[in-house]
Amino acid sequence: MTTGPSAGASPLSPTTASRVDERNALAGLNDRLIAYIERVRKLESDNSALCRNLQEREESSVREAKAVQELYERELTSLRKLVDELAGEKAALQIETTKLKADFEDSEKRFSFLYC
Repeated sequence: MTTGPSAGASPLSPTTASRVDERNALAGLNDRLIAYIERVRKLESDNSALCRNLQEREESSVREAKAVQELYERELTSLRKLVDELAGEKAALQIETTKLKADFEDSEKRFSFLYC
């Protein structure tokens, strides 16, 4: 690959060879830059997809947690109501028991003279 009138003397002059080397070096650097940019774009795309996936999972977890929380709150409310009802029944039974004991003691006092 020789050019010009001095084609037989020298294949490439030192200046031309230096420019060809620079051009080849720049082409190599250009290729590396293109590969780097493509890699960055791919990583950004992957990162974006991972962020969406993470956000979807977080939203799903929040929805599930809220559903479980609501379920437990309803159950807790129901159980509190039941405890209140049972406490009322217990109080009523304690009052009735106290009355029955008092009635029994009265009856026992009234009829104790029969058994002495």
